[in-house]
Amino acid sequence: MSADRRELPELKSLAELAEEASDGGGLGIKCPRCHCIQFSDGKNIRNTVRALGAVRRYRVCRACGKTWTTTEH
Repeated sequence: MSADRRELPELKSLAELAEEASDGGGLGIKCPRCHCIQFSDGKNIRNTVRALGAVRRYRVCRACGKTWTTTEH
């Protein structure tokens, strides 16, 4: 059985998909370069370092590869 073409969802452009991904509704941290959402599943954390009264995490964007740090107090 093949699905009728009218029942399939409309195809979206890469720009539309990127815009939807950047509007994650607070589900994660946005990459400073490409603004995609980095979900807090721990897969984008390269290293965690304890600092005085804080935790510093080195993160890597899954989409563009940008590395940046976050500090949690």
